[in-house]
Amino acid sequence: MFAESATGLPGLYVADDSVTASSQWATPAVDWGFLIVPQEVMNNQVYHYERGKTLGGSSAQNSMIYNRGTKDCYGGWANATGDASWVWDSLLPLFTRGINYTGTESQTLGVSNAPVQLSFPNFALPFSSYTAEGFREIGVPKVQSLIGGELLDSQYNPFTINPTEATRDSSQASFLEASMTAGRNNLKAYTHSLARKVLCSQNSTSSRAAGVQVIFGNAPPFTLSATKEVIASAGAIQSPQLLIASGIGPQSTLDQYNISTIVNSPGVGQDLWEHALVLLSQTSISEGFGRLNDPEYAEQQRMAYYANQTGEAAQELDEMFPLDWPELEREIASAEKTPGSTVNIGTIIQSLVSPLSRGNISIRSTSMLDPPIIDLNRLSHPTDQKLAAQSFRRMRQLFNTTAIKPILAGEEVPGPNVQADEQILEYIESTVAFNWHAACTCKMGAWNDTMASLDSGAKVKVWRA
Repeated sequence: MFAESATGLPGLYVADDSVTASSQWATPAVDWGFLIVPQEVMNNQVYHYERGKTLGGSSAQNSMIYNRGTKDCYGGWANATGDASWVWDSLLPLFTRGINYTGTESQTLGVSNAPVQLSFPNFALPFSSYTAEGFREIGVPKVQSLIGGELLDSQYNPFTINPTEATRDSSQASFLEASMTAGRNNLKAYTHSLARKVLCSQNSTSSRAAGVQVIFGNAPPFTLSATKEVIASAGAIQSPQLLIASGIGPQSTLDQYNISTIVNSPGVGQDLWEHALVLLSQTSISEGFGRLNDPEYAEQQRMAYYANQTGEAAQELDEMFPLDWPELEREIASAEKTPGSTVNIGTIIQSLVSPLSRGNISIRSTSMLDPPIIDLNRLSHPTDQKLAAQSFRRMRQLFNTTAIKPILAGEEVPGPNVQADEQILEYIESTVAFNWHAACTCKMGAWNDTMASLDSGAKVKVWRA
């Protein structure tokens, strides 16, 4: 997989030092400022967990990388839910209907009138090109596309970028904007508002969501009534928080906070997956984003971007899993060596995308104004630790290929003296980052799976005695 970090794009938010706890309130207008609980395996460090607090949510501040799961992965979804509509062949038409794809693949990957623009940047770092040849050298071939149901091997990744303007296509800039401009009279967006809880109506045989209680600033709460259904789309962090605050969650938590029980659903907030990131960096003599700290060069790149959307500023840049699902994802990135430096660092970001460690989400009060308790439980499983160390050695192998060596000037992080397994794991535990890819806290599953809070149609499961 090839991806670059992004900066300089209109509508793009990038926080400096965005992982450490010190950045919690760096951008309070667009980020919730969540902190995770101290992570035991990570030397009890506390980190800032970014979540988008704006129209478009986290799609307004992510890296714009777009890919899909694998064919066997979706087959696993179908098996877990007992619902064949989740297989790849059923989902592909829905995927295709949503994107307007600009690329070189021969197969049809999108439609021309779709709301989401999917394309490639107008600039690729030289470091990526050298790394591509390095992958070939260590036996990693190309795959045709990363959105065609196959993820093993490597390829440049498409991005949610409008190719005409070279700007971010968040869910707000695509789906919401398309709906608003279409003149729909059944859509209204309430900004600066917060869902306090889902209101449910109950009788002896059924429960249904009847509306949402909403707060707006210091005004008294008001109710939005639902005639058909309420869709909780607050992400893997705040969706379980909202459900629990509404009386849908583990009985012990509901009892602890004296919340009236609507559904005793023990799986809400549990089974949190997150992708640990392991970084390996070398000084690179190829062109990269460090040069943007040269004022004259930076001005040239800004002019190139606004003139024709080119230039570097356009793109900063087993048993549990199916056989076609990767254990690792590697993103190729470049950055400045130190803040303000024109020296470039080439970095391989290794993401453990098949983690066995599991975290959870809970509440600290009955109020949605209070942040949830986020425990990622990172690298707690021994297999994740072993895989992280193995992936680190594999990337050193890549850096030693003849294809990439000509542009490298020495390992920067962690440094060539880190060799023993114990040293590598110590480095990983002290520096491991994350992708803000929290998932699975409102799990779908079959009716006999009591830890699955949703059925195959993503509706809350209600068990009756």
